[in-house]
Amino acid sequence: MVFNKPFVEKPLSAEDHNVYIYYPSSVGGVTIFDDKRKVSLKVYAVGPYYAHAEARKAPGLDGKVERDSHGKEVRYPVILSSKEKTIARKVVIAF
Repeated sequence: MVFNKPFVEKPLSAEDHNVYIYYPSSVGGVTIFDDKRKVSLKVYAVGPYYAHAEARKAPGLDGKVERDSHGKEVRYPVILSSKEKTIARKVVIAF
């Protein structure tokens, strides 16, 4: 399986926020992603033909999780592009 760069690697543990982005060596190679964004995106790949994505307020900003009136974490649906779906498919097939 070949993954074209840039490629993002996220640790398995949700508590580990060390995200690595692999770039072609011609532009510097690997870098650690320092996430200061306001939104966290999660993509769930359920087999090679289905991927679902959700966005949420990034808890790394203030250590707090946004919750609704029932105590559930607030998440927003994200529509993946064809290219993003292809990447999710490649990840599932690779593992």
